Amino acid sequence: SSSRYVGPHETFVLTMRHSGLRIGDKIALKRDRMKGNKLFLYTQKTGTAVYVPLPPADVEALGKLEGDSEYFFSSGRAKPQTARANWSRYLDTVFELAKVKDAHSHRFRDTFAVSLLENGVSLENLSVLLGHSSVRITERHYKPWVKTLQRKLEFAFEITLASRTFAPWLRDLRASGYAVHFFFLWLPSADFAVERVAVEPDGIGVLDQ
Repeated sequence: SSSRYVGPHETFVLTMRHSGLRIGDKIALKRDRMKGNKLFLYTQKTGTAVYVPLPPADVEALGKLEGDSEYFFSSGRAKPQTARANWSRYLDTVFELAKVKDAHSHRFRDTFAVSLLENGVSLENLSVLLGHSSVRITERHYKPWVKTLQRKLEFAFEITLASRTFAPWLRDLRASGYAVHFFFLWLPSADFAVERVAVEPDGIGVLDQ
């Protein structure tokens, strides 16, 4: 439990970052959508409820928001356009103070998505959390980043051949119907291999010795 006071504005930013909600959905967020440490996002067409877990600090901050409104961040009396304009002005101030150029509220949603991809969440599961009607929409938005991640994974696998780490993943792929093939290429010398690793963009450092 944190002793530092976190007001509604900071709580708004924190939960936007960790929920992936759009600004309009965040403003209309009702208190009864919190179930323990999980935030109810929506119900899929299949009838399955979609939740996202929030960090303890976010849960605590939401719990401390006072007011008699059924909403966390709105009185419920203002028009949606007015409430959105007010919160957008606040976020503009936050971005200005943080010296983030060309920023907008969707940056929090993008950060939420990329963070999940970095931690191994599949594009399909991310699509569900973001509420996209198709995984193709998710792929279109994050394809450049996914390609970069794939290249890093391929490079890490290539230079380490960490079989113990990748063995479970390979077994899962084969169980899902994928065919796995290995191709081994010979490099002309150890010096060439070291040089190649050293110049790889975002590569892995090589000790001098």
